[in-house]
Amino acid sequence: MLEGQPRSVLHRVLSFATEVGLPITLADIGLTELPKEVLQKIAVRATAENDTIHNEPFEVRPDRVADAIMAADAMGRAWKKDCSPQ
Repeated sequence: MLEGQPRSVLHRVLSFATEVGLPITLADIGLTELPKEVLQKIAVRATAENDTIHNEPFEVRPDRVADAIMAADAMGRAWKKDCSPQ
């Protein structure tokens, strides 16, 4: 999500992750609620100085990471809703 990949790429990742049983939502890793303060702490820690996240070809800021986490969770939840067996 942070890299702005096309939907087709994200769908391939979600398909693979689902197929092999990897988590695709925050709830899947036990985070049914994620207070904004906690999300911000996670994003700040993910963007610590000298972290490899800074190898991206664009500036990576905590606010962008927090937005990407929430967007990835929303996409994972939508995937589960749309692609789960009825």
